[in-house]
Amino acid sequence: MEGYDADVIRAIDERIDGYTLRFEPTVWDTIFVALVEDHGK
Repeated sequence: MEGYDADVIRAIDERIDGYTLRFEPTVWDTIFVALVEDHGK
């Protein structure tokens, strides 16, 4: 993964002890499933 956001996450990961940050690739359509399921309630 490349770009400004990825660089920021990597910089944060280097500075925070006790945590490991990682990128989790996902399909765009599944990102908002929970919002769609709760729509209209």
